[in-house]
Amino acid sequence: MPTLMECLREQSAIIVLKKLKNGQIGLVTQTAALFLVDPDSCVLNGRFQLPASQLTPRNCAFSPDGRYFAFTQYEPNAIRVIDLRTKQVVRSYATQEHPVELLTFDPRSSYLVAGTKTGRVFVWRTESTNLIARLSSFPEYDGTQFKIENTFVSTAAFKGTLIATSGYGGSIVVTNLQTQANTQRIKPGKVRIDAISFLDESRLLSGNIDGVVSLIHLDKKRPIQRTSTTLGPIAHLLVLPNQHFALAASKYNHIALIKLDTMRTLDNAFISVEAPIRSLCLADPNTLFVGLEDGSAQRISLAPLETFDYLIQTASYVEAYALSEHEPLLQQRSSYKQLENIFSQAYEYALQQLCANQTASARDALSPFMGIPSKEQRLFSLFEAFEHYPRLLELIKKERYNLIYSLTMRFPLLTETPAFNTVEEQWNVLFTKAQRLVLTGQKEEAKKLLYPFNTVAGKSPFIRLLLDHPEAFIEFSRALDEKDFPKIKQLSKSYPVLQQTPTYRALVTDPETLTDEIIHALKRKAFEKADILYTLLCELVHSAENSELGSFIDKSKKLNALYEKKKLMACYEFIDTHPELSILPLTAKLEAQWMRQIKECESAALVGNVVSIKKILGPLILLKTRSERTGNLLRVSYQMQIKLFLSKDLYERAKEGIFNYIDFFGMDVEVRQIIKLLAKRGVQITLTQEQQEHRHRSLWLVEAKHGIADSISDQKK
Repeated sequence: MPTLMECLREQSAIIVLKKLKNGQIGLVTQTAALFLVDPDSCVLNGRFQLPASQLTPRNCAFSPDGRYFAFTQYEPNAIRVIDLRTKQVVRSYATQEHPVELLTFDPRSSYLVAGTKTGRVFVWRTESTNLIARLSSFPEYDGTQFKIENTFVSTAAFKGTLIATSGYGGSIVVTNLQTQANTQRIKPGKVRIDAISFLDESRLLSGNIDGVVSLIHLDKKRPIQRTSTTLGPIAHLLVLPNQHFALAASKYNHIALIKLDTMRTLDNAFISVEAPIRSLCLADPNTLFVGLEDGSAQRISLAPLETFDYLIQTASYVEAYALSEHEPLLQQRSSYKQLENIFSQAYEYALQQLCANQTASARDALSPFMGIPSKEQRLFSLFEAFEHYPRLLELIKKERYNLIYSLTMRFPLLTETPAFNTVEEQWNVLFTKAQRLVLTGQKEEAKKLLYPFNTVAGKSPFIRLLLDHPEAFIEFSRALDEKDFPKIKQLSKSYPVLQQTPTYRALVTDPETLTDEIIHALKRKAFEKADILYTLLCELVHSAENSELGSFIDKSKKLNALYEKKKLMACYEFIDTHPELSILPLTAKLEAQWMRQIKECESAALVGNVVSIKKILGPLILLKTRSERTGNLLRVSYQMQIKLFLSKDLYERAKEGIFNYIDFFGMDVEVRQIIKLLAKRGVQITLTQEQQEHRHRSLWLVEAKHGIADSISDQKK
């Protein structure tokens, strides 16, 4: 079982644990005490008492770089950001009628993401106080449903630039923070989800309040496997670094271990603690920190590596294997591979000793492994087979080939012996000679040569084919020499036994290896080589996946052609339409260029500089597949311009800007707030019913055909 050690104890619950890039762990208590701890020594650093606030495990967050700490403050509704170096509040984000219940930073600490009790997901840059984007809303607005008062955003998780959020209705929204293209809304069910964790860019785990963990494939937009736990409402999901296992926990005292390849809950109480769990984080691949309701932080070794290593070093192999069965996480460690290698070496030595009729020596070599359940059948079969080894040698001496192969079929481990290998070598030599005889018209001589193997069940099909259809062997040999793949395919399909010949097997490489070579060629833009390899794959391997690979080759070529013609707009639309192209270096190059441009545009948007945005993006400002992202930049820019009018008491220009903004984008939350600011200053704005309605956030592209004004007060149709 995992071993627990109390690392520290506070007066109130440990509600946040976060591993930071500097190696320390950030902790927060229920009473708003904030400090850092060294995970090895448990020494506390930099203790700081936050202003009184209603902190929860979800409404406060450390930035991964360890520089900032953000928390929610109510009355007024706002987010405060503390610089952990100076312990001063350096930024405040007013959220007004949108109280925040979820806070998180992106992995690069560049953005602060907030989920509100009104079901919206907002994004700020960490160095600015102005909203940079609204990613999604829960529930999704479709223009027909009534307004829902008690909505929420329950959880969020990152994988690179991908962010997954869940909220009202049990749905999950996955989008790219930098492009906002290919946004997916997945509905695994209607049950609330409070925990999400990515496995990779195409798969994620979700845990709902019914205790169910689902594996969701983004391409299929649905759960592909589920496992039920007895934990109750799942609040935490941690995918372990090897990605073979995950930990799941609720607010109670137990942590479950889930095997991901089978999506099976191995142990609902893999870890048990003495108080309700409030927070989790991994300090390293083998060390888990758990924050409890009683104020303690427990440091837990997930697998007893020291004990395991000691058992291996002292040759206590039975105990080592037993421990690995009881502690499945050990099976993913390098020490387990070392243990398996030791067994393999002992097995090979025992095999040699048995071949030399040294049974006692073989038993001595394998005695440290006797009694291991996972090895028991193999060892029993080995010694059982070698009881018949003298019989095998006798049959070989008498050249009783039919009985030799019958015996090895009953005891397959005899095929691992050098004696049997000599028989196989003899067969290969004879069959090769027989082929040459047939090719030179000496069929009867070939028949005599192969006669000893004529009654061997596994060999007779080869012999009959060679003797009855020699033209097939002649054509097949010629096709192999000339690399005539269509002919090879035709003959091997007509005469399946040809697929068992050594020459055919030598030609047909592992399909996965061949596929990897094709992908590698595409990454290097070696399209001609990719075509040749693909032709080889299609001719020799009959697989339904070939068509998908062929389509990928065509898409890779098209993307490269578009790029060489400098059609950047078409390039981005193409990679957004076909996200599988993300593995190509060209796609990475295009996305890096996009990210640089977006960073510059964000800085321009925060000062209302539309001119710079238009210059930086050029035609890409009208990129349809990323209109959510570019539209957000323009929204922020125009909002900043309107706020500037307000700061200078230019109310008429502000009013004009608001009307133009609504004509261009439709009504949104941010403009409603500006209208309320005007009302507080005694400036009333009367809107029609149509102007008060929200529109799809990409419809601004239709208005943009009339042009994008540098100033919102000049925006005209």
